[in-house]
Amino acid sequence: MKKALVIFLILAVAGGLFAQGWVFSTQMNGGIGMFSWHDEDAIEVRPIARDATNANGMRMRFHAFYTNPENNAGVRIRFQADANAHNVGTVLNFVYGWVTFMDNKLYVAGGRVEDTFFNADRLLDGDSGEGLGVFTIFRVTPDLAIGLAGYGSTNAYINPPDNNGAVGSGNNSRDFAKGTISLRYTMPDVFMVTASIRNQNIAGQNSNGYEVSQAYLHFRLLGIQNTYAEFTGIMRTFEDFSDRGVLKFNEAFGYNGIQNVSLNLGASQAFSMNDDNKDPFLWFWVWASYALDDGKILPRIDFNFATGGKVTRRYDLHTWYPNRGEAGGDMTFSSDNSYINIRPSVAFRVSSSAWVEFGYMFTQDVGSKAATNGDKGSQHAAYLDVRVNY
Repeated sequence: MKKALVIFLILAVAGGLFAQGWVFSTQMNGGIGMFSWHDEDAIEVRPIARDATNANGMRMRFHAFYTNPENNAGVRIRFQADANAHNVGTVLNFVYGWVTFMDNKLYVAGGRVEDTFFNADRLLDGDSGEGLGVFTIFRVTPDLAIGLAGYGSTNAYINPPDNNGAVGSGNNSRDFAKGTISLRYTMPDVFMVTASIRNQNIAGQNSNGYEVSQAYLHFRLLGIQNTYAEFTGIMRTFEDFSDRGVLKFNEAFGYNGIQNVSLNLGASQAFSMNDDNKDPFLWFWVWASYALDDGKILPRIDFNFATGGKVTRRYDLHTWYPNRGEAGGDMTFSSDNSYINIRPSVAFRVSSSAWVEFGYMFTQDVGSKAATNGDKGSQHAAYLDVRVNY
C-alpha cells in the first residue's frame, strides 16, 4: 500500500509540473463467478476478473504518458494492482523515458521498458521491447526498422540459477543479461514481416527462474478489406535444440465483412524434439460475435479444443492459454491431456467507457487424463464481468 501511495504521489507531482503534456487513463476490471466441478458437490462463489491473474477478483491499471511539445521525448508509466479476498498485489509494469534523434530515425527508450513495436501475433508475447534496460529502434528507411535491446535482472541473485532453474547452485550456463535483435519490414497495403531473436537468460525470468532462447518470424497480410490474417513460426531452446528444442506455429484469421458480424479463428501447434515427448500440442479457437443496437449489445460464442496441453489454473475465465509452462522450454505434450471448452457470453455497453458481461463457460476433458485441475471430468463457471475505462 505504501508503494502505491508513493507512486500516485509522484504521478500527481509530475502532472502538476507538466500538465499540458500528460495524458492519464485508468482501466478497471472486476467481477464475480460461480464455479463447480464434477467431483465436488458445492458451488463456489468468488470474486474473479477476466483480465486479472489467477484467483484475483479485481485488476486496476493506471497509465500516465507524457510527450514534450516537440514530440521527440517523453515518459510512459503503468501501475497495476490485482486484488483478491486476502490481499492486494501491486506492480509497476513499466516506467521509462524515451527520446528520438536524427529526425526520428533513432528511437531510444530506457528504464523498465515495455514497447510493442516488434511484437508479433495475438498469441505470442513478443518480448523484444520488454525489460529493465535499454531498447532502441533505428529506421533504416520508412518501411524498414532494426531493433537492439539489452536488459538486466531485477533480482539480485547471490548465485544464478543452475541449468534446471534452481537458484543458488552457482552452476549456470545461462546469461545473466538478456539481449534481443529485431527487424520489421512493411510493404504498405501488402504485408508486414517481423523477426526477433533472444538469448537464454535469467533477466526475463518466469516461474521456472529463466527464459529460454527464442527466435520467431511473423508474417501479416495487409490491405485486405475487413480481413486480418497472420502466421508466426517460433523456435525455442536452439542451443540444445536436438534434445530440448521446440518448434511452434501460430495462425490467426478474422473477417468482419458481414454487417455486425465478426468471425475469428486462432490455432497453434507445437512439436518437441525430445525423444520421450513425441505427442504434438494442438489448439484451435473459434469465436464469433454479432453486434446489436449499434454495438451496445454484443453476443458472442467461443469454442476451444486443445490436446497435449494442460490448463494449470483452477479459477480462470481465459480459455486461450493451455500449456502455460511453455516459457521455460521444457514443455511436455501428451495427448492424454485433451479438452474442449465452450463459452457463450453477452456484453452490454452501459456507457461510453463501461461494459458489463454475462457468460457461462463449460470445460470437458476428452483425453484419458485430466487436462483441467483435479480428476478427469468437467468444470462449469458462470460469471459477471465489469470493465471501466476512463
